[in-house]
Amino acid sequence: MKNLIVLGLIILTIACKKSGSDGPISIKNKWILSFIQDNKSKDIITYPDSILNKESIVFTDSMSTFIFNGACNQGFGKYSISGQTISIDSMALTKRSCQYIKWERILYNNLDSAFEYEINNSKLTIQSKGIYNLTFSLDQN
Repeated sequence: MKNLIVLGLIILTIACKKSGSDGPISIKNKWILSFIQDNKSKDIITYPDSILNKESIVFTDSMSTFIFNGACNQGFGKYSISGQTISIDSMALTKRSCQYIKWERILYNNLDSAFEYEINNSKLTIQSKGIYNLTFSLDQN
């Protein structure tokens, strides 16, 4: 009986442990664009706080798809990962214009040429063959 109680407490402890609290953070989360870095000059441009709808990306388990949302548009695509290498293709998005379209173009033009990623301290950096590398913060909501 004593062993059964101990086993029950162990199972309860494991079941109540917060998901994702141990080990590395998975790319399969929601990420909010924090800043971009020019690939040549290495200058960093911070995403403006004045934009209410933040550029975000969600990598899903479902058929290796991702969803991105912006200030004006939304879209989706497919991705594949091997080690730290990432490949993104088959992107589709809505085509509405607004005053923040520049940030959306930066997002999807550089996602389209992504080749490597790194997660460090709740930050996802996607290296791009385009003009900018993209750095996202893990969405805490």
